[in-house]
Amino acid sequence: MHVYSYKNTHTNTHTYTLPVMCSQAKTTLVHLRKDADAADDELQDIADSIAAESSAHGNWSNYFVDPLTRKRVAIAVVLQSFQQLTGINVIMNYAPSLFSDIGFHNTSLLAQAANGVVNFLSTFIAFFLLDKVGRRSLLIAGGVIMTLAMALLATLGTMYYDITSDELSSKVAGWACIICVFLFVSGFAMSWGPVVWLIPTEIFPTSQRARGVSLSTAANWTWGIIVGQFVPRLQTLLNFKLYFAFA
Repeated sequence: MHVYSYKNTHTNTHTYTLPVMCSQAKTTLVHLRKDADAADDELQDIADSIAAESSAHGNWSNYFVDPLTRKRVAIAVVLQSFQQLTGINVIMNYAPSLFSDIGFHNTSLLAQAANGVVNFLSTFIAFFLLDKVGRRSLLIAGGVIMTLAMALLATLGTMYYDITSDELSSKVAGWACIICVFLFVSGFAMSWGPVVWLIPTEIFPTSQRARGVSLSTAANWTWGIIVGQFVPRLQTLLNFKLYFAFA
């Protein structure tokens, strides 16, 4: 069996050997590459990558002490935090209640289903645009769409909400609010939805990726819990004015 080894440049040793499964991996690679030498080279690259990742994790403190790593952590954590603070889960989780407030009492669940379809289809826009326009441009474009949609939703809701009937007094304003919700969800699904999960996996080197992404994901869930706990109370207190905060 061919031995695939990795030389550790820090300790100047070369003790890293892949197990017997290498033979199975090589068989698969030879089948794919049609070249035994190319399969050997690729397996050696895989061995080097695994060994480098295993020997270079470092301590958790490095993620906060090393300036470059700290910058990566800050970018990933801020992006994941702002993903929650866009208000997407407020819309997605409480959409039936929102649609009822707009005036669609009997069709709120149907409107929510349509909202889900918009979310699903808009995700494909990111697939086509991600590498063409870049991550930053897509985040900016999506942010502008979401800001305008949320601001208009908050404005129309505040202007036309009737406390007595517990819904908007204008059907036209109601339909406009529905469109704003769909635009917001579409803007999120094509930008801050998929891109924010992608960037943390790209900015960390292999040796730091698992822990770096785990930190950013923890930030996302932390803000998700905070939003989930406080939004229902704020909705009762502020009603449509709440959406100005997310705009």
